[in-house]
Amino acid sequence: MNRLQSELHRLYLPRSMADADADAQPSALIDPLDRVRAMVLELTRPPSWEVLSRVWQGVQTALGLPAPAIAVSGVDGLQLWFALAEPISVSQAHAFLDGLRSRFLPDVESSRVGLMPAPDASALRQDHVRYRERHCL
Repeated sequence: MNRLQSELHRLYLPRSMADADADAQPSALIDPLDRVRAMVLELTRPPSWEVLSRVWQGVQTALGLPAPAIAVSGVDGLQLWFALAEPISVSQAHAFLDGLRSRFLPDVESSRVGLMPAPDASALRQDHVRYRERHCL
């Protein structure tokens, strides 16, 4: 396993998957109990750091959270990745992200803001699998 894969496992995978065989390729970022340790807020076209930085700065200053990781894709847009120390349910994660969208991006069309996990856990599994295949592995 290379350093990038090690850090992805450490920061974002559910513990049961992160502790699994290092060569195993997890199919998603959700554990068998539909919990996550990673949340993603994405701003799609046109991507704008000026807009997304309101969330990045807001979670740190207004909420006292650590800075989320920033992922840049010329195809999909800009993403903020939030790593959690302990897993939370898909519904809690989605509600948190939706709250961030409402608080920091009220003027941005909801169709331009992607929230992962989606309310439906099966949608999250598919979205994260596609994302990981394109960008991480």
